[in-house]
Amino acid sequence: MRRGLVKDRGVFPDDCIHYMERIPRLELGGLRAGDMLEVTLAEVYSPSHFWLQRLGPHHDVAMHALMDEMTEYYSRGAGCSRRLARGAVRVGHHVGARYEGDWHRARIVQLLAHDTVK
Repeated sequence: MRRGLVKDRGVFPDDCIHYMERIPRLELGGLRAGDMLEVTLAEVYSPSHFWLQRLGPHHDVAMHALMDEMTEYYSRGAGCSRRLARGAVRVGHHVGARYEGDWHRARIVQLLAHDTVK
């Protein structure tokens, strides 16, 4: 946690990421200029702000396993009861979000109403 930021234990679980914290980037160790890497375009905000998702057997298996674990955790496991307290939702929070029946990693980018986010 960054110095000076305090988590309110009544609002945020001890093991959650604070909305000002960042998830570290995964470095692509061992790659050199000119190497080929199989990716898919995952999300685009602008021509200079976009996300790539690495493809390949190892990465696809890991992503599907993560998605399966999240769906199990939030649908049937201990995560069923985990919710941000009303009024605690902030732009920048990293959250689990349901999309088309499955749980995904997400980041809140806009508050549309007190109970609706984008």
